[in-house]
Amino acid sequence: MENRALKLTPSLIDVFESCPRRYWYLYEPDSPQVPRRISWQLSFGTSLHEAMKEIYFLGGPPQVPLSSLSQILEKCWHREGFTDESLERERKLRALEILENYIEGNRSRPVMTLGLEKQLSASIEGVNFLAKIDRLDLLRPGLLIVDYKTGQGALSDNQLLISFLVVLFNYKSPSDRPVKFMLLNLERGEEKIIDLEEEKAFARISHYKNIRDQIIQREFPPNPSVFTCRYCEAGNICSFARKWERE
Repeated sequence: MENRALKLTPSLIDVFESCPRRYWYLYEPDSPQVPRRISWQLSFGTSLHEAMKEIYFLGGPPQVPLSSLSQILEKCWHREGFTDESLERERKLRALEILENYIEGNRSRPVMTLGLEKQLSASIEGVNFLAKIDRLDLLRPGLLIVDYKTGQGALSDNQLLISFLVVLFNYKSPSDRPVKFMLLNLERGEEKIIDLEEEKAFARISHYKNIRDQIIQREFPPNPSVFTCRYCEAGNICSFARKWERE
C-alpha cells in the first residue's frame, strides 16, 4: 500500500492500538472476511446522529418546531440490529424524547454552523488523516468541534486529537480563534468542553507515523488479552484468540 493511499482515521488507529492483528482482519483485503454485525445500539446512535444533522440543516433548535421531530426521526431511523419490535418502539420513543429535550433546552442558543457530518482530510508531516466531524460551529472567537455520543459512548484520544488536527489544517484558525471540542451526550443531555492544545496534538504525529509505517510494511502482530479478544470481531477465527482462551 502506497503512503499516499493510506489515510488514518481515529477508529482505524483505535483498532490498531488495541491489536494490530485485529486491524488486519478488519481492514486488509487479504485477510479472511469477518462478518460485521450491526447492533441496535449502533443503529440507535446513527439514527440520532442523522436526526441532529437534519435539525441543524433546517436551522437548528430555534427554527425547528417540536411537531416536526417525529417526521424527522422517521426519515432518519435505522432498523438494523433490532430483532424485537417492542424494543424498537421503545427506543424510537426514547429517541424522540431525547430530540424534544434537546430542542427545548437549546431554543435560545442559535449557532452558526460551518459543517454537518463533514469528512475532513489533511496531510500533515507526511501522514494522511481523515476524520468525520459531527458538527463544526463558528464561535466568537474560535471554532467548536461538536461530537455526539449516546449511552456509554466514549471519546478516544485519537478522535479528539485527529479531529483537532484536520480542522486546524482545513480552517487555518489563527491564534485568536482557538479550536475547542464539545462532547455532547444526547441521552444524558450533558455537555463537556475540552480545550485543545496544538503542542499535544502535533507531538502525537510521530506515534501516528509509526502506525502508518507498520501498516505499509505489513506488520500485524497479535496483542491478545482477555478484554481485546472477548470483544474482537475476529475472535471466532483468530488462532491467537483461541490460544488465549485455552490458557
